Amino acid sequence: PVHYITRGSGMQTWEYSPQFALRSYALVEAYAVPVWIAQGLLGMDKVRTFFFLRSFLGALSAVCEVVFCRAVMCRTGQRTGLLTFCFMTFASGMWHASVATLPSTLCMYAVLVGFAAYLRGRVGVGLWCGSMAVLLGMPPAAPLFVPMGLMALR
Repeated sequence: PVHYITRGSGMQTWEYSPQFALRSYALVEAYAVPVWIAQGLLGMDKVRTFFFLRSFLGALSAVCEVVFCRAVMCRTGQRTGLLTFCFMTFASGMWHASVATLPSTLCMYAVLVGFAAYLRGRVGVGLWCGSMAVLLGMPPAAPLFVPMGLMALR
């Protein structure tokens, strides 16, 4: 769908077709922003743009993971933060999910940043990230943020 938005041609998945309209184009347009930058400023062709997008998503995932691990380190101690970093570094799911252009990838980023904010005592930012994870990414992620919402009510 990103190629369909940025190039005006290509295949469209059934989830985004007007016949079913299960997903919004808001997420696809968010993924398209780095592509437009790469095409406009750097003049990249289709193949280079594809790998640029995947590299950008990988770097964004790395930043989200570091933010989360630093929040764990500040909240629970250096050893726990380092162990969290090691476990996340060698988790195969993080390697594959971090560069995919899927709704679950955005959800992963938002959950990492949201819980980092929660661990640092910024519950409002955490709930905002949770809202973005649920609305733009994956609605089944909503139960992850129920404890954070209850804490905000307290």
